[in-house]
Amino acid sequence: MGLAGVAEGGRGDHRRAGHRLRAGCGIGVLADLLPDGCSYYGCDINPVYVEEARRRSARVDTTFEVRDLEEVLSSGETFDWVVVTSLFGMFPETTAYELMPRFWAACRRGLSVTTIDKKAFAGGPLMRFEFTSHDPDRLLAVARGLPQAGRVELHEGREFPQFRRHHWRHGLALYAWR
Repeated sequence: MGLAGVAEGGRGDHRRAGHRLRAGCGIGVLADLLPDGCSYYGCDINPVYVEEARRRSARVDTTFEVRDLEEVLSSGETFDWVVVTSLFGMFPETTAYELMPRFWAACRRGLSVTTIDKKAFAGGPLMRFEFTSHDPDRLLAVARGLPQAGRVELHEGREFPQFRRHHWRHGLALYAWR
C-alpha cells in the first residue's frame, strides 16, 4: 500500500514528531518515509523481515525486533502513534475489531489503520491466499467508541495518489486522534 499516504495520515497529523509503533513492520519501509524528529519501533514475527529491515534502514532513531504482537500489546508500552498497515488482513475480521482498543491503549496521540474495504472487495478466485477485508461502517463505529477519541476519519484508497492497483480501488485508511 502507498505508505507515504499512511505516514502523512489524515491531513498530515501523523507526520508530527513522536515515537511510532509499527506492528507487523515487514522490511521496515515506513521508517524511511518518516520526517526528522520521528522515532520508530517496528516489530514482526518473521526474523528474515526484521533482519532485512535492520540491514536496509539508515536511520539511527529506528529499532526493529522479532517480537510477537501479543507481547507488545500486553507489555504496557506506549507510543505517540500506532501505525497498522494491512496487518488486520491477517486476522479474522472480528479479531481485527477486537484489537483496535488494544492498539488504542498503546498510543498517546493517535492510531492509523489501513485495510481493504469489505463492501468493495470480497476476495476472488484469483487470490492465492485468504485475506480479510473490513466493513467501513464497523471500523468507524469501533473507532468512534474508543475512549477519549477526539477526531476519527475514514478515507478511501482513491484519496491517496500514492496507492496503486487494488489498494487504490479497495483500500481504506482509518485515523483516530486523542
